[in-house]
Amino acid sequence: MNVVEANYSKYQLAEASNNPLVAALPEPLDPKKMVQATSKRIIVPEKVLEMGDFWRKTIIEGMRETYLPDPDFLPLYHAINVVLFSGYLSRNPLSSETMSLGYRVATDQKLCLSVNDTVCTAILLMGLSGRGKTLAVRRVLSLLPQVIRHTEFNGASFQHDQLVYVCMEVAGNKKQRGFLANFFFAVDEALGTTYFKEHCVKSADVSTMLKHARLVAIRHSIGLIFVDEIQRCVSSSSEAEWTTLNFIESVFNAIRVPVVSAGTYGAAPLFDKTMSTTRRLTSGRTFDYNRLSGDTGYWKRLVDAFYYPELLKKDFRFNESISAVAHDLSQGLPGVLARLMTRSYDYAIESGEEKISVDLMRQVFDLQFEALKPALKALKTGNYGGYEDLARPRGHLVDLNSTSASDNTREVFAIMENPDDPVIAVGEPTGQYFEPKSDLRQLIGKSSDEIDQILADRLEAKT
Repeated sequence: MNVVEANYSKYQLAEASNNPLVAALPEPLDPKKMVQATSKRIIVPEKVLEMGDFWRKTIIEGMRETYLPDPDFLPLYHAINVVLFSGYLSRNPLSSETMSLGYRVATDQKLCLSVNDTVCTAILLMGLSGRGKTLAVRRVLSLLPQVIRHTEFNGASFQHDQLVYVCMEVAGNKKQRGFLANFFFAVDEALGTTYFKEHCVKSADVSTMLKHARLVAIRHSIGLIFVDEIQRCVSSSSEAEWTTLNFIESVFNAIRVPVVSAGTYGAAPLFDKTMSTTRRLTSGRTFDYNRLSGDTGYWKRLVDAFYYPELLKKDFRFNESISAVAHDLSQGLPGVLARLMTRSYDYAIESGEEKISVDLMRQVFDLQFEALKPALKALKTGNYGGYEDLARPRGHLVDLNSTSASDNTREVFAIMENPDDPVIAVGEPTGQYFEPKSDLRQLIGKSSDEIDQILADRLEAKT
């Protein structure tokens, strides 16, 4: 268990300074420190060529963990911190209201929150597999302590282990029991507790597990829940025991715990069914993780992050052709790019080429990416066939980020760890920000012309 002792900050907002859960959180980093803290490249030892092929290939394998924050990372970082701080502001453990909430859950009383409390801000990330949704969230969370131990606050005893975040996935079997079991397991992983063993017995029904999950969240002051793979909730069946967005929302919203959810485009049908649930799960910011463009400075810097001439015996350079071919083969997916470059270095050693070239990259793609070729071809051609989760949904999200969007949604930052290392620089945002179509309630019943005018007015107001 990775625990840090509470170190309280004095914030300008009185409510924050008087709440131990908020006061113990680290202040958000400035962009430069944030980029430096989350960027990751391998460290190549001196005289690596003298270590032999085995050790070179072992070092190369670490390239798969290469990470360079994309231009959407800063807005995501801010959004997650905002929902975390604001969520804790409404749950001061020293307040009678928070204490009574735990009592009502424990005694099976109906949770009737005030109008202002019924919607807990949530964040949604939707996009392509391999685009980096999960990694981005986990990188943001890595900047926060997961467990904070309190012993005293404002001169009074306060013995409490605060669980800042929990990461979990929707169960592969889609069952509600599986979802709650995954939650208990994730908490046990973070705290060293035994909730999974205690509450996941065969005799336990879903309602009992649900009550205990809420109690655990309250007991440990969970700050937010990251729920990954929400596309697993999609089903043609209406079985009551299956996990739905409404079920996920009902578990945590009633106790005011924010949810960050992520899934592929295959999750889009989930947001067609219930407007109220969609509104809650996208009440914060919604991020679209489509393919990266190969024409941006960010893509070129991402490719350059894999440039390690010291690992191979022959001289080579990364030029425009390397960048273009890398984009064509990976279709702008960082996850695929990382595997392509890792395998290319590996093959350069095995084949005796000892350098990275366009021809070698194509050979590696032909040899190592057979299983992925159909999906990547579908992305390239737009003929998705059996890969519907690759198709960016139309009509589920309304793009409110035109070329004239406000500076607030197109925040640009360029951070240089040192002037000679352009890899750390982050340029113009490549992603887009959306609001859920179902949340635009004023569009209901309007004609096409009226909808166009409303959206035009909204965009004009943001400029």
